[in-house]
Amino acid sequence: MRRRLAGLVLLVAALLVGGYLLRARDRVVPVEIHYVLGDPTGVSHLDAVFQRAGDEEVVARFATELIGPEVVQKTRLPRGDLEVLIRLGDAPPVRRSFEARRDAVIRLELAREPR
Repeated sequence: MRRRLAGLVLLVAALLVGGYLLRARDRVVPVEIHYVLGDPTGVSHLDAVFQRAGDEEVVARFATELIGPEVVQKTRLPRGDLEVLIRLGDAPPVRRSFEARRDAVIRLELAREPR
C-alpha cells in the first residue's frame, strides 16, 4: 500500500513539475524584429528599450551602430504585449507597441520618424 501511495505521489509531482517547466518555457519566446528605417538612414545609432505594456520595468535592451535601411534583431522577449522606446541617433524617442509571440516577425516602420 505504501509503495502505491509513494508511486502516486511521485507521479503527481512529476506531472506538476513538467507542467511548470512547459509554462516557463513559453514565458520567453524567440522573435525577430525589423527596424525599417528606409534609405538613406541618416542615423548613426539605434537604441531600443523594451517594457511590458503598461509597466515601467525594463525587460530587454538593444543597441547598434551597424545601421542600414533595415536593422534586424533576433532575440528572446517575454511573451505578451510589449512596448519599445526607440531612439534613432539624437532624435527624440518614439514608442511602438506589439505582441511578442513565439517565432513572430515584427516590423517596426520608422522611415518617417524625425532624425
